[in-house]
Amino acid sequence: MNFRRFLQGCLVTLLSFALCLSWGNPAASAFDLGNSGGFLVPAEDEVGFPFSYPGPASSTCYCFETSGEWIGDPSTPETDACGNPDYPVPPQLLAYPQFTTFSLVADCLDGGGDAYEICFTPNIQFVKGERCRFKMNDIPGYYGDNRGYLFVEYQEYPCSEPAPCDFSKVSPCD
Repeated sequence: MNFRRFLQGCLVTLLSFALCLSWGNPAASAFDLGNSGGFLVPAEDEVGFPFSYPGPASSTCYCFETSGEWIGDPSTPETDACGNPDYPVPPQLLAYPQFTTFSLVADCLDGGGDAYEICFTPNIQFVKGERCRFKMNDIPGYYGDNRGYLFVEYQEYPCSEPAPCDFSKVSPCD
């Protein structure tokens, strides 16, 4: 086991503990995105990792890069943020039928926004106070058998400028 996997495992454990403490707590707030940073999205979390853009500007843009792999259950192959378009799940059963099976989704629908498949839309504009959730695109009610997580790094930038993220891999889907 290399040190990076060990460290990521420790972060997942700490995040899981924090989520357990805030589970069902209406006072628990979303993670406020700052200028840059990162967070973990556990694959088994059906509710999703909550985040928001607190301001000060009325809107801003963020670019997202992901790393990590997860599985939907013991019979599914490992996948990354791009999901698995070849996995035989009828799209209408998925939480987001318009997106790839098992892909990472930023769901901003509760706040009147859109949902974004991070692999194909790594740059997103957020409005001040908008609340969203990062989660895997799985079948509702079946998140409990998922294993693994994705690490999401983000960078804020003015929407009028090119995205500053280093997409040296061209796309996490390649």
